[in-house]
Amino acid sequence: MRGGKPIDKTYIYKLLNNRILIGELQVGDDWQSAAHEPIVDQALWDQAQALLSARRRPRKRPVLTDGGIDFLLRGRVFGEDGRAYSPWTSSVRGNRIYRYYVPQKDIALGGGASGLPRLQAFALEQQVMDHVYDHLKNPARVLDQLPDWMTQHPEYSEAHFSEALTRMAEVWPVMFPFFKKQMVLRVLDRVTAHRDGITVRLHVDGFVELIREFLQGEGRPNSIRDIFDRAAAAKPRKPRR
Repeated sequence: MRGGKPIDKTYIYKLLNNRILIGELQVGDDWQSAAHEPIVDQALWDQAQALLSARRRPRKRPVLTDGGIDFLLRGRVFGEDGRAYSPWTSSVRGNRIYRYYVPQKDIALGGGASGLPRLQAFALEQQVMDHVYDHLKNPARVLDQLPDWMTQHPEYSEAHFSEALTRMAEVWPVMFPFFKKQMVLRVLDRVTAHRDGITVRLHVDGFVELIREFLQGEGRPNSIRDIFDRAAAAKPRKPRR
């Protein structure tokens, strides 16, 4: 016991790195020989330091990808219990870092508390990106979700809208990863993890904005923009608190 508290590994680590044991004192940032006799001889000290160095675990470090995005789905992954998943990064193992999305309940109460799986980040992010890509390749999956007042607008053209999504799908394979990820974030609502899989929910508003930008870039008539302006005006606003 030390000061009424159990000696823990942090205290032991400090003790094993305290050079007072070998007859030194710290002066500023340097250690210098002192008048007191060493408690531990230099050979034993060196042996201990060699063991510490060999067994020391590398510090965790964040993983950054294009544009500084470390976890693409940060804040978008939830369990079927409604509780969020948190990004988690492993220590360095064999010069590699492993990234996961972990249930917050498991972090708070211990592994397995939620009954939900932890999700390997790269695999999950790739699955979500493939899901978005599949919607671009199959425009009907998006167009079927457009509200009736939009599709019934005199200037609405299913052909133009479908063309916009198809053209995005054509360039998707050669698009820089950063831009792919930005597109995913614009159309993704949330990912829900279940015990036996995941569900991905996209929102049509994100696709509508992408189509709008594409059509404007193609120099379509301004009357088409009116469709999207009405969409923005019709979106319900959250009450202020």
